[in-house]
Amino acid sequence: MSIAVTQRGFEPSRSNVNLHETTLTQASVRQKGIRRLFTIPLYGDARGTEATTLIAPNVKTRDGQTRDLVIHGIMSNYVEAHDATTGQPIWRQHLGIAIQGSRAIDAYLINDHWGFLSTGILDLADGAWGGVSWSSPDASAAKASFWFHWISIVDGSPLAPPLSLNGAVYNPGDGIAGQRFSSAERKQRCGLAMATISGAKTVFIAAGSVSESLASNRGWVIAVDVTTTGVTKIAAAWSSTARYSGGGIWMGAQAPAVLNNKLYFMTGNGAFDPPTDFGECLVELQYDPGTAHAPARLHVTDWFAPFSDAARNGDDPTLPKPRKPKKGGDEDENGKASNTNAYTDMDLGSGGLGIIPELACAIGAGKDGIVYILPLGAFGKTQNADFAPARIASNYARATYIGWFTFFPGFGISPTPTDITNLNKLFDGKTHHQHSTPVAYKSPVHGWMVLCWGENASLRAWKVNANLTLTFLASSDETASPNTGGVGGMPGGMISLSANGATPGSAVLWASVPYGNANSEITNGRLLAYDPENFLARGDGSSRIQKIWDSQDWALTYVFNKFLPPTPANGKVYLANYAGGVDVYGP
Repeated sequence: MSIAVTQRGFEPSRSNVNLHETTLTQASVRQKGIRRLFTIPLYGDARGTEATTLIAPNVKTRDGQTRDLVIHGIMSNYVEAHDATTGQPIWRQHLGIAIQGSRAIDAYLINDHWGFLSTGILDLADGAWGGVSWSSPDASAAKASFWFHWISIVDGSPLAPPLSLNGAVYNPGDGIAGQRFSSAERKQRCGLAMATISGAKTVFIAAGSVSESLASNRGWVIAVDVTTTGVTKIAAAWSSTARYSGGGIWMGAQAPAVLNNKLYFMTGNGAFDPPTDFGECLVELQYDPGTAHAPARLHVTDWFAPFSDAARNGDDPTLPKPRKPKKGGDEDENGKASNTNAYTDMDLGSGGLGIIPELACAIGAGKDGIVYILPLGAFGKTQNADFAPARIASNYARATYIGWFTFFPGFGISPTPTDITNLNKLFDGKTHHQHSTPVAYKSPVHGWMVLCWGENASLRAWKVNANLTLTFLASSDETASPNTGGVGGMPGGMISLSANGATPGSAVLWASVPYGNANSEITNGRLLAYDPENFLARGDGSSRIQKIWDSQDWALTYVFNKFLPPTPANGKVYLANYAGGVDVYGP
């Protein structure tokens, strides 16, 4: 029986693991290999989709057939469903005029359009797909607006009128001016999340900003109530910075993790001044549905910040924000605000945050390539004064583990320095940013494991110990972005894992990695499959993760899609390319 893939990361914890795969085992992939079965063309955009493949099984379509459907929101603002087995087109729905590619959004002019950017959500109980379009009446960024759509998986017809997200309001209270959501300033890249809380079925939409260094930059979470048939409505909203700016939420396109009535995510560079401003934070955000006596609300219940941007800038670390940016840290060569790779823009929220409910912990890493593990319910509520040199060690101690994750810079270099500017350097002359979400897998061989693949680095495997620390296990010989001559090599490897429950030998780690720097150029990619559990010894005594299949060995080329991990499900691997389609692999 086919399994559903209803959200990015496979499940609300964002484990990036499908535990229901019976066909693609280590033995079958090693012995029989896989091949590209077909490519699904997507309509209206040269790049296609930036959303992971969602799968709705056993859908009775209008022609009377029962099919497994794969559904994609496309950057052209079309949504399409195809037969998951054959690639046959089933339906197509146009949901607004997409924004033309523009330097106002993309400095490198890589994107053809900006439309459906994030991964949507499937609600199989209601037969619905939900997604957020970015549209404009004249295709310009200046008149852009975000709309939430709730449509039928049977034929794409609307199940509720489109809902404008423009004008969503967050009122922080205590006499602080409210914030109003403006679509033209935002970039909604995070995948959508959904939960039913106290009977209220709710979709959560997280957003960052087009330009991280403008005063208008801030992160948002908007709760959309979809409980009532035929009606969607904004129930509550929250902004990550209410007094200052920053704190965008994008996480390499991952969705917030969800557990009960709590959302977990990381924010990017920005002001830190709780309880109103949460730049560079791991955040626990609670949703309380509305009652007869009180409106619905989103509010922060816990947080942890490892450093402040003021400290990163060399200012007094306890300040809410830097006094002034370092030269080159806030403007590009044309004097315009931009997203930068400056040391003052180390962006904790570049990678996704995952949780392991069984271990009651959260795990995430950002541009420093340093991992943070925090116990759920005890993030510590960092305060500005905790960044002072005399208190920074006790702030770090709130985490059960902080360590080098995507790379190792050498012995004697601490990931928890008293002076965070000690990390303002390019180790080995390269960036080592984390842009994917760690894969979290309970292995029959090692117990709980996490795996990561950072920029200009290799696949790395770790064991999660009982005390919520990590022990390094092994790395791959293959590296991401081997063909870059500069310091960058975005985004590293985008990874996922499939397994048949806890069956030994069933786990396969899937990775899509670029040859070049996918941030600034169109580059080809490499699809790899690994045995994530049984390592081989190298001559120097270290352990190597075994590669069991490699597209490079078969001269299978594709254009790399910047933030998309493979989707292994039902004996196939779905991987959107950046040439307008979705490649489907299988035995």
